[in-house]
Amino acid sequence: MYSQRYYILLFSIILFQSVLGAFDILNFPTTGHNYEFVNLNLTALEAVEYCNNQTYLGNKGYLVTITSQEENNWLKSKSLTYFTTIKDFWISGSSSLEEPGIYYFDSGPEIGQLFYNIYNDTCGIFCDFTVIEPNLMFKANETHIQFYYPVNTWNNKNPTYKSPFICEYIGMELPNIEPIGTLGGKIEITNILGWNLLGQSSVYTVSFNNQRQETLNCQNVKVLSNTSLSCDLPAGSGAYNVTISNGSKQLKTNFRFSPPHISLIEPNFTQNSEVTISGFNFANDSFMKFYVTNNSYECINAKQIRNGVMVCTITLNINFNISFLPLMAVADGLNGQSIKPVFTYNNRYFSCWKSATYFNETLIYANKVYQEGMKAYMAIVETSDMANYFHRVCSNYGSSSIYYTGLIYNSFFTAINGPQAGQKVKYYDSNYTTLPTPISPASTYYSYDFITFTYTERIVNYSSGLLAEYYSVQPQFSTTKTYTVPTNGSTITMDINVYGSSLEQSFFTFRGVNTTFYRDYTIQSISIPIPAGAGVAPYPLSISTYFGSQILTSTNTQLIQYAAPVLQGSSKPEIFGDITISGTNFNKDPQLVSVMVNGNKPCTNPKMLTTHQKISCTLPSGYGTNSITINVNGSVSNSLSFTYIGPTINGTSKITNRGGNLTITGDNLFDDPNLLLVSVGSLKCENISIIKRNEVIQCQIPSINNNQTRQNVSLSLNGVKAPLFQFDLSTYPTVLYSTRGYFNTTTLLTIVGTNFVNISLAIDIESEPCYNITFYSDTNLTCYFNGQTPQPTEDSLYVNVSSFGISGGAFVFNYIFPNETKCPTSPAGQVCFGHGQCFEGKCKCDDGWTSNNNCSIPGTPSDPPIIDNGTIINPSGINFTSAFIYIRELDTLSQSIKVLAMSSVTWSQNNVTKELTGRFPNNETTIVRANLTVYNESTTINFAGETIFMPANSIKYIIEVTGWKFADQLNTLELIFQTKTDAISKDSCGRDIKVTADNSESAYQVISENAILNVNFAKRHYVDHRVMLSNYVVLPYDDPLVNKTEIINETSQFTLTIAIKTSSFNDYILVDPSISSLILTKTTTNNGCSKESNWKIIVIAVVCSVVGVAILVASAIIIRRKLKWQREDRSLKMREVSAKEQ
Repeated sequence: MYSQRYYILLFSIILFQSVLGAFDILNFPTTGHNYEFVNLNLTALEAVEYCNNQTYLGNKGYLVTITSQEENNWLKSKSLTYFTTIKDFWISGSSSLEEPGIYYFDSGPEIGQLFYNIYNDTCGIFCDFTVIEPNLMFKANETHIQFYYPVNTWNNKNPTYKSPFICEYIGMELPNIEPIGTLGGKIEITNILGWNLLGQSSVYTVSFNNQRQETLNCQNVKVLSNTSLSCDLPAGSGAYNVTISNGSKQLKTNFRFSPPHISLIEPNFTQNSEVTISGFNFANDSFMKFYVTNNSYECINAKQIRNGVMVCTITLNINFNISFLPLMAVADGLNGQSIKPVFTYNNRYFSCWKSATYFNETLIYANKVYQEGMKAYMAIVETSDMANYFHRVCSNYGSSSIYYTGLIYNSFFTAINGPQAGQKVKYYDSNYTTLPTPISPASTYYSYDFITFTYTERIVNYSSGLLAEYYSVQPQFSTTKTYTVPTNGSTITMDINVYGSSLEQSFFTFRGVNTTFYRDYTIQSISIPIPAGAGVAPYPLSISTYFGSQILTSTNTQLIQYAAPVLQGSSKPEIFGDITISGTNFNKDPQLVSVMVNGNKPCTNPKMLTTHQKISCTLPSGYGTNSITINVNGSVSNSLSFTYIGPTINGTSKITNRGGNLTITGDNLFDDPNLLLVSVGSLKCENISIIKRNEVIQCQIPSINNNQTRQNVSLSLNGVKAPLFQFDLSTYPTVLYSTRGYFNTTTLLTIVGTNFVNISLAIDIESEPCYNITFYSDTNLTCYFNGQTPQPTEDSLYVNVSSFGISGGAFVFNYIFPNETKCPTSPAGQVCFGHGQCFEGKCKCDDGWTSNNNCSIPGTPSDPPIIDNGTIINPSGINFTSAFIYIRELDTLSQSIKVLAMSSVTWSQNNVTKELTGRFPNNETTIVRANLTVYNESTTINFAGETIFMPANSIKYIIEVTGWKFADQLNTLELIFQTKTDAISKDSCGRDIKVTADNSESAYQVISENAILNVNFAKRHYVDHRVMLSNYVVLPYDDPLVNKTEIINETSQFTLTIAIKTSSFNDYILVDPSISSLILTKTTTNNGCSKESNWKIIVIAVVCSVVGVAILVASAIIIRRKLKWQREDRSLKMREVSAKEQ
């Protein structure tokens, strides 16, 4: 029936519009919205329905939602013009009979959001009620909000009342964000249309910008549905423009933080005195303002003293004719109206609710009203001072100063409710000391007039406000719970009911200590800082609050359990030493901490390295894997395994393969030899003893017969193995050579060898000590020898070096006899012909005089040898070839027993040392090794104790033969060298010059025109670590090996064959020919021919050929073009070539 009537009415309205035209539509630039002033008188529900069915410029309409002071003022002013008969008009906002007094938006984008709560005076977005509205006239069914023209403010009205209304356009198509408090928090953005949020993988951003160009960026943006997002908004205040972006598109909307709310005030009536105001949604001090006395005067210098509590200074005296209320809070441009805040009086809390409400509804209001943690009951004016105080707060504004009180007559005057209900009460009336007995039982309720200060009997249907007094709710935790906190303390958050007042202190009691704090009513929980501590039993915690003269304590407690220590890790301790243990909940007092190893051994002297997290203590001696626990004031930790650092070997004493006492130094060797096992290789070291606890042990090792220099030492401590340690057996010192000395003369000797150790070092030559020893390295020593030991004619003296009880040596020392000290002299008596220096019977020729050994013929060294991977560079003219061609064994009758030809050798080269190794075919055991060194500059070297002068651009050539199996130990071995060249050479004038040779006991020269090849041999060579005199012989042409070379034509070839003879040996023989080539210095020839200005170069090439290891010297090569030479500074490479290549 209602629907039929409504559609008929709606049709009539539409028809009326079509006849008379549309209503006035205005745009408000501040909001950007359009507003239609509908001059039709409809009920509230009809107005909502009407607007919902309208569109304007494509925007859906809705009954106007007023969300700001600016919008409210603009609509007020325009309504006077565009509404003709009735000036009242409907706006969005309604409550229900099931929940009277709580209003919600019933239209527009804000539909469903809080509009106003009468019981705690909270406004959702913006409110502008008159001081006595909204009321609770249930019978009047005043459930909807209307702009009330007579007072230009809002009023709740019966929805059946008919009046004009305003339709608003723009907003329904925009994203909507419900206001949140100024502390920020999670918000939801709804009504995001046309983006299909669930179907996109975009990254969304939401930014908020205000008129001060400040930006808040919403964090943790998440998609909630196809049209909604959520994000975390930082703290802020005021109004913002909002931009939502998906990277390619943007949407715009508006947002306002919740308006400020005043919960409680501590009034002051004297000019320049401070007023205390508590509440929530306050802005920063610079953006916060308060107004008193019906919003007429600013309370200046607003500043926050703690979260949710501010003070400001009033600028006038509040006298008898001025009321302190109502108040207005303005937070960053957003208004918060406060008509009935709680106020203090003598440590008590009251409020005066101006209203036009019957007694029963007033009583319902008194039972439901609350602020912060306080609930109300109907108050009684008890004294004249209270009446005067309340007069300044609650009268002189609005239409009435009369309030229902809690006074009731029931045989005597008592309180309706509250703590004095049923008891005789004190009251104040300016006319009566004792009020008259009520005339009628029905007239037992009393109101109080703050103008006349009198009580008046009232019937239940009298319209009035309410004077309420507040009491604090008893603190009570939502559940009894045990909280576990670390020993360094922690802040825990507890759920507790809302109790008390923000102006009163609370305190929590924990372990007998009270800690005060102020309750923050902007949040619904409390955070309690628990101090550091430790212990087993949980400790109770209670909350108390001061309320006036009372102390109210929570009816239940929470339990705080300090966490047990947790071991997380430890250092790896030495067998004797400290361990560092890391973890949590160790407390900070080491006196409360005990540490146990394996449950029965204390770890002593605990020290707190990092409070609550790291501790050290001194372990008892031990080994292997163990467990450790910590007891903190009776609370025991988990068990943690730790392992003592295993034994390690740092070093050993020197021993030989004969074995003996082996001393081992190391770490963590413990102190019980019965737990130790030591072996060298496979040999067990017996009789272990502790020399120094934990660091040094000694044991006996038998003889070592594994023929290995490097030995492995293994050690274990009760099964825990030390890392394998290696040491080298102290093979006996090896003496390679000694410089020579003078007989019966003290000489400084240099001894070269290996394995010298500067411990108990001693040197003997035969049985005579060498004194004043200087240790330079493990290969080089010097000492002074007095030369009193005689030397056999052919054998060297034995040089013995001993250190650390180990001796070794060789027959390497030789005297320099008087006949060896004399050098050649000229007929004029000049030593070395005046062109050199004499040293041990040898001339060291000056530069330019090195053509022969006596420095008598001028000559200069040839250019450096030119080697190109073993290939001769541009050989021409006459060539010299010196070759090591055979090895031959002779018996005592000089009969040949065995011959090896060097032409059969296969060569390999060490890429690092460049040493050449030659091996013979047919499983021959003999091995030949060759080292060649080029000296670009003149120098002095030592071989077998003999000083050898090496001219510039000369070659040092060392040959070693090993593995020769002698048929008889009396046999001798010959290393055979051969030099060959053309018998005739031509000088620069073309004349024939015959090649000649000159040889001495250890050297020979081959002279061809202006070029000379010098080949020198040391006077001694090595035979099995002995230095022996060398024996050189020239082999005749009828020697089979000379004939075998097929060089038999004396007229065309010059041949010189030398044999180095040595006795039998077991290990090796080592010889060292030195080769140099020179160019004689001449400016003209004998016949006066001038020499051409051409290059004369001696080219030395080293090759492996069918005639042996050869050193080829070519002289007087005329080169008419430049050459690009590849040089090697020290080592020469060798390769195989044929005889024809020579």
